[in-house]
Amino acid sequence: MAAIHALPVRTRRGRVDFVLLDGTRIVMRPIEPGDKAGIANGFDHLSEESRYRRFMGGVKRLTPPVLRALTEVDHENHEAWVAFAPDDPGSPGIGVARNVRLRDDPTIAEPAVTVIDAYQGRGLGTTMMDVLARDAVAHGIERFRAYVLVDNQPIIKILRRQGATMRVEEPGVLRADIDLDV
Repeated sequence: MAAIHALPVRTRRGRVDFVLLDGTRIVMRPIEPGDKAGIANGFDHLSEESRYRRFMGGVKRLTPPVLRALTEVDHENHEAWVAFAPDDPGSPGIGVARNVRLRDDPTIAEPAVTVIDAYQGRGLGTTMMDVLARDAVAHGIERFRAYVLVDNQPIIKILRRQGATMRVEEPGVLRADIDLDV
């Protein structure tokens, strides 16, 4: 599983640095409880369509309990990475990649990647998925299982490039399984 839209990744003490092919420098690191305001701000930079695709519904805002659940993770059964653009003013948060292990099979995790609209289509989501997969394998996860709306073509393309097998789970929803052989 190779990142095809970024230059080589370097890791440093829980941090990943890479450059998108358009020259944008990106830093990723594991999420922290102090990232709540940044996550809420990033959510405000998602279009209604992006929110619908990510949450499979009309989520209008992130409540304090949801922000806690998204940022206070155990980094074992629930992992999350945040991405920043350090050269942009204020070094804004621009994306989150996470996975949550399935309770009935801890070798499988459900991934999710969210990229703010201004950074979509630049290879960031693909690269974040690659970082997430490499980290998951290091923690004993062998497969990702994602549930995706059938009209969410951007993520379906990413999942196909990652080698996903897909099937209809229910009307309007696909189940994608990706063996993590990194």
